[in-house]
Amino acid sequence: MMTSPSTKPESSSQNSFYSDNGSTVKPPKFNSNNFSLWKSRMMLFLEGADSRYLTILSDGPLIPKVWDRFVKTPKDKEKKKDNLFQVSYDSSEEERTSATGRYVLKTTKEYNDEDRRIVGLDSKVRTIIAQSLPDEVYQSLVNLKTEKDMWSTLCVLYEGTSEVKKSKKISLVRRYEFFSHEKGESLPSYYNRFNSLLNELKLVEKLYDNEEIICKFMDGLPDFWNTLSTCIKTSRDLESLPLTSLYGMFLNHEQTQLQRKTIYKEMRAPSMALISDDSKKSACIPRITYPSDDLDR
Repeated sequence: MMTSPSTKPESSSQNSFYSDNGSTVKPPKFNSNNFSLWKSRMMLFLEGADSRYLTILSDGPLIPKVWDRFVKTPKDKEKKKDNLFQVSYDSSEEERTSATGRYVLKTTKEYNDEDRRIVGLDSKVRTIIAQSLPDEVYQSLVNLKTEKDMWSTLCVLYEGTSEVKKSKKISLVRRYEFFSHEKGESLPSYYNRFNSLLNELKLVEKLYDNEEIICKFMDGLPDFWNTLSTCIKTSRDLESLPLTSLYGMFLNHEQTQLQRKTIYKEMRAPSMALISDDSKKSACIPRITYPSDDLDR
C-alpha cells in the first residue's frame, strides 16, 4: 500500500533544525555548555508565546484575588454580607487604596473560567521548560512545585551563586577592556566576536553607553583603519550611531578598496602584456653585422 503525502514522515534535516534551534511550536533545546545562550533564547520564546510568562518566571504563579473593601458603616456592613464589595481583581469600578480596602486571595470555589485559565499559566510554562530539558536535568527539578522554583534552580546549577556570577562579570569586563583585533582576523570575525562579548555582558547586567561601545570597536582595529575611524569620530553622532551601521561603514570601505585593487590589476594587465610582447619581439630580431663593425673592434 502506498503512503499518502499527508502521512509522509518529516525529514531528518527538519527534525534536526527544530531540535537544535527551536521554533514557534517547540522550545529551544537545552544546552548545558552554553546556558546563557539557551536562557536568552528560552526567554525570547516564552515572551513570544505570552508576555505574562516572563512575569511568572520572576514573580511566581499568578493567583486570582478579590478586592475586599473595609466596612465603615452599618449600611456598608449589610452590603458586605451580600458580597457586593467583592469584585474581580482586574475590575476598576472604584478607587482602591490601602485606606479603602485590600486584596485577598480567592478560594478555589470562587474561581471562574478566567481565574482557572490564569492559574494554569504556571503549568504551561513548566511544561515548556520541561520539554526542552534532557531526562537527567529534569530529574533534579521534578519535585519543584512552581516554574519560578524550576527556573531559579536551573540558574543556580548552571550559572552559579551570586559570588560565581560576580566573578564571571569581572572576567567579562576585563575581556572587554582588553578587547582588540587579532592577527590575521577578518573584519566580520572581529565584529561577531565583539558583538558576542557585548551580549554576554548584557546577560550579567553590565551595560555600556553607545558612544563608549562605538569608540571601543574602532580603537581595537589595526592602525590602517585609523583614518576612517578619525573621520567617523569627528563627523558622526556616536551616541545615536548603531553598532551595525558602524560595521557596515567599515565593511563597505573594505569592499570598495578591494574592488579598486581588482580594477587596477585588470587595467594594468594588458599594458604589462604589451611590454612583455615588445621585449620578446626585440629579442627575436636578428642583428645584422657588417665588416666595418669587425674593423672597429
